[in-house]
Amino acid sequence: DETLRLWPTAPAFAREAREDTVLAGAHPMRRGAWALVLTPMLHRDPRVWGPDAERFDPGRFDAAAVRSRPPHSFKPFGTGARACIGRQFALHEATLVLGLLLRRYELRPDPGYRLRVTERLTLMPEGLRLHLDRRTAGVTPPPLEPAARDGGSAPRCPVRGAGD
Repeated sequence: DETLRLWPTAPAFAREAREDTVLAGAHPMRRGAWALVLTPMLHRDPRVWGPDAERFDPGRFDAAAVRSRPPHSFKPFGTGARACIGRQFALHEATLVLGLLLRRYELRPDPGYRLRVTERLTLMPEGLRLHLDRRTAGVTPPPLEPAARDGGSAPRCPVRGAGD
C-alpha cells in the first residue's frame, strides 16, 4: 500500500459537481463543472500523510493509522464507477508473484538507474530493468528492517535508491 501511495497506478480521476458549490471554502464550482484529482498529489498531501509525506514508510498502513485517516485519501486504483475492476486480483497476484520471485531470486536494478515515470493508461517506471540472481537453495532473504519509531529512517526504497 505504501508503494501504491507514492506511485499509484491511476494517475488521476475526475468528479462532476452535482450542484453549485465551493470547494475548500475558496474555489467556486458550478453544477456540471469537472474537477480533476491528481492521485499522486492526493497521496502526498502533508495535511493527511504528515510533513514527511514524500518518505517511504510502510508503517503508514498500520491498522490504527488507516483508521485515523480521512476517508477517500487513498485511491491508488481510481475510484467510483471507473475504478479498476481488477484491484483485488492485481493485489493478490502481485503478492503471490513477488513472494515467489523473492524466495528464489535477488532482484537488482542497474546501479545507475534513476526513476523516470511515464504515463500511459497507468503510471509506470520508464526503462527499469531488473537483474535476477538465483538464491542458494535453502537460503531465505533477510527480513526488512522495520522503520525506527524514534526518529530513525525507514527502509530504503530499492528502486529509487535514495530512501525517499
